[in-house]
This record gives sequence, structure tokens and C-alpha cells, in this order.
Amino acid sequence: MQINPQKLKRVQGWVAKRYPIVASLSLLCVIVLLIGFWMRTHPPLPETITIASGHNQGLYNEFATLLQAPLEANTQSKVIVKETMGSQENHVLLKTGEADLAIIQAGAVDMDQIAALIPLYPDVVIPVVRIGSGIKRMEDLAGRKILIGPQFSGMRQSATNILDHYDLEIIDSEAPFEQLLHDSSYDGAIVTTGLFNDNLHEILSTGEFTILDIPHAPAIAQKYAYFSLFEIPAGLYAESPSIPHHPLRTVSTTSFLAAHKNAPENMIAATLDTLYSTDFTRDIPNLKSYEEASAWNIFPMHPASQHYFQPYEGI
Repeated sequence: MQINPQKLKRVQGWVAKRYPIVASLSLLCVIVLLIGFWMRTHPPLPETITIASGHNQGLYNEFATLLQAPLEANTQSKVIVKETMGSQENHVLLKTGEADLAIIQAGAVDMDQIAALIPLYPDVVIPVVRIGSGIKRMEDLAGRKILIGPQFSGMRQSATNILDHYDLEIIDSEAPFEQLLHDSSYDGAIVTTGLFNDNLHEILSTGEFTILDIPHAPAIAQKYAYFSLFEIPAGLYAESPSIPHHPLRTVSTTSFLAAHKNAPENMIAATLDTLYSTDFTRDIPNLKSYEEASAWNIFPMHPASQHYFQPYEGI
């Protein structure tokens, strides 16, 4: 059955004349419904946005602090950087709602109730040992006093995987790897961090430490899905004498920004807008580009991230 537009218009006019209150109430109902729909699909941004980072001298905390001011300016929300023990604690804080965003190391936690937003940079496994300790290869770590990171950190999880592969037992310590500078009783550390971690540079610049090669890196990358082969270039940390002396084999995983899977889409979109409208590469040179991030599909992505990187998908 076809409706005659002219006839419908006359009926609407007749109703408006005979029953002006009904017509007004109908219009008001439509307006209320539209406002409700808008508010449901465009909820206000949170008054505060909490970013779970890492310990106060780590690269995760440094990145979160770099993000803090531009995110506040873009959202008009108060942004709080929460120091934590690392990826596993960050995972819990997201699940309990005590954090809105968190930096997590791939492979350190399961993805229960959380979603990835964007990959940040490679987290590289770097075995650092004290010169003169007699440690020349990975197998020499057996029985030595080695820092592998605090409980609930991604660094500790990665180090444990490496030690398990080599079937090594060490004298374990949960202190941050920066303790190498302050306590000579430590023989080394299995560090997992971004290549441009300032604390790592400081340790290696003393001339008291060197980096071990991981010859089993291809096997480790095969065994653990979140590890990839990585090569540390010669001279990255010092030129004379060169540290490392030659390119070293190792593995890396990826640090990524995460949120609860039900996090508001407008908060995620505002965060991504902030990330790509601010130049962080002066402080973190190997931060992944927009193109690299859009091709990353290791974990389930938050719907807002999917839409941000693939705005025309499904059209």
C-alpha cells in the first residue's frame, strides 16, 4: 500500500490544529528519544583517565608520562599515571576498573576481558652481565645472582621463558635491573625493555657491563608465539669500545596499549588521536608508525581501534 504524501501532510496538519497538545507531546517525545540515543552512543568522556604504567624508572612509566599532558589537553580529562609493578598488575587493574588504559607486554598476560588498542615498540630481551664475572655465554648464568625483574612484570615473564629454555637455575632477585649500578654482588640481569631505555644506556655506558648473544634465539622464537627474532646492531650503546662488539642475536616481544574490552569508544578514539597528533619519536625513536600499527593483528583489537585504523571496513 502506497501512502500519498500530500494526504499525509493534510492529516498531520489536521491533528496539529485539532490536538495541538498531542502534536507537541509527540514532537517532545521524538526529541527526547533522539537525545537519549545520542547520549547512549556518545557518552561523556571520563572525568579522570588512569594509565597503569610500570615502576617509576622504567620505559613504560616514561611513555605514560609523555602521553599524560597531550591526552589531558585533547580530552579535558584529568590524566593520572599510576606506577605499578608491570604488565600483570596492569592487567588486573584494567579488569577491576582501577585503570582505564595500561601498557602491557605481549605474552605476559592472557587477554581475558581486555583488548589491545595499539602496538607501541619492541620489547627486546637483553642479557646484561658484569665484565670480569666470568660469564661469557648464556649457560654460564647457572647458579649466578641475576636480576630478572619484579613479580607481576613482563620482564620477569620473558626472563623466565629464556631460563626455562636453557634449563638454568639462578639466584633470583626481584629488584629492578637498575640495581646493577648500586650493588656489585649482582652478576647481571636479563632485561626486557625498549632499546632506548635511559637506564639501560646508563648501565652500559659505565664500561663495566656487556651484552650476551642468545644463539638459541630462532628456537625460542619458534617455541613462544609472542617472541620474534631480533638483532641488536653493533655499537648501539657505545662506539669506542663498541657495545655490543658485533650484532647480537636475541628475541623481542611487543609492548602495547590496552583497555578493558568494554571501555568507551570515544575515550579510545581520543587516545589514538592524541597518539598520532603528538610526536613521541624524539624520546622513543622506534615507536611503531600508523602503518605498522594498522597491520598489527596479534591480539583482538578494541572495536574503536579497528574503526580508527579501518574506517571504511564493511562499507
